[in-house]
Amino acid sequence: LPRLEAYEKEFPGLMAKVGAPDLEAKTGPWISKDATYESSPLETKWSGNKGKLLTGEAYNGEWAFHSLDPADKPWIVIDLVSVKSVGGFQAINRKGFESRTDHMVVSVSQDKANWREAWRNEDSSAPAWNVNFKEPVEARYVKLWLDDKNTFHLKSLKICGPGPKAAPVPSGREQALAKLEEILKFRREALLA
Repeated sequence: LPRLEAYEKEFPGLMAKVGAPDLEAKTGPWISKDATYESSPLETKWSGNKGKLLTGEAYNGEWAFHSLDPADKPWIVIDLVSVKSVGGFQAINRKGFESRTDHMVVSVSQDKANWREAWRNEDSSAPAWNVNFKEPVEARYVKLWLDDKNTFHLKSLKICGPGPKAAPVPSGREQALAKLEEILKFRREALLA
């Protein structure tokens, strides 16, 4: 966090230009193409794109899923139709409101009654999440929820099978920092040339 703040002070506005981390890298195959979902109550006037959440088509909209504003521990449960090996997820957050996922948790279940925590956001806000679980889990249901009273919204969500690497990928913040360091290295080299 201090390095990100230092870069932002040195290069105002640069963090906004870095963009979302590469969501296509280091996760397994997309296994939620045919999935459905249910959720805590949605804000009707802001949920016109809710059918696009799992399709990957909502990148140009502000969000595809929007809970009540605010809600107590809002949630969304994805039904994968059958038990599958789940390795992680990819999610695009709503721009400008990333801090609302500061307390996001992912739980999994085979029967929708017994839940097991698979991942918890311990890193803070991110424009996007590209997460591999430490170990793949067998699950039919994947629940994303906020462990606080807040508004929950996402632009896009993909549940993924196990990826080629067992180790978790860097957090969204770490990915943004690495991309920022690449940009700064390129600019320094250009200035010295």
